[in-house]
Amino acid sequence: MSPPGSGNKASISFPVAGLTGCFTMIGGIEMEVGDEDVSCLNTDGLQEVELQDIATMSETEVEMLLDDTLNIIMDGTDLADPTPALGELKLKHKELITITGATRNGDDTPAEFAAWGGIKKISLPEYVNNTTRRLKFTIKWLNRDLTGTQVKPTYTPAVPTV
Repeated sequence: MSPPGSGNKASISFPVAGLTGCFTMIGGIEMEVGDEDVSCLNTDGLQEVELQDIATMSETEVEMLLDDTLNIIMDGTDLADPTPALGELKLKHKELITITGATRNGDDTPAEFAAWGGIKKISLPEYVNNTTRRLKFTIKWLNRDLTGTQVKPTYTPAVPTV
């Protein structure tokens, strides 16, 4: 088993948008199922709960150092065609996004998470003395491809060196 590692050397890939940059933070992803109160008149003392069948995925915030040459389309004028050109960050853009962890000592390949997601929110940076400007955007995990077909996310664990 590999020793635990930091988030350094992790990456996020947008192959259609070709979005590249120095990412400073890739937020986590939570999977959660809802619950339903199944208490009845016979319930005594404690609420009775059943877990629901369908899980939800949290949104993921990404932060990167601002590159002023990046074309940021956030005014909603062209949302009918959300496909970006290379080097664009565009609201509603949808594609198969891959988050790759760092290759740790003792691993041949890193862990990967891949899922269909869309850009839900873009936040321009604050301007603060002695602070590097950072752009933030939020990914909403869709679990559907561009044709509307369900595509479940995949998590591939790291492969240890043998």
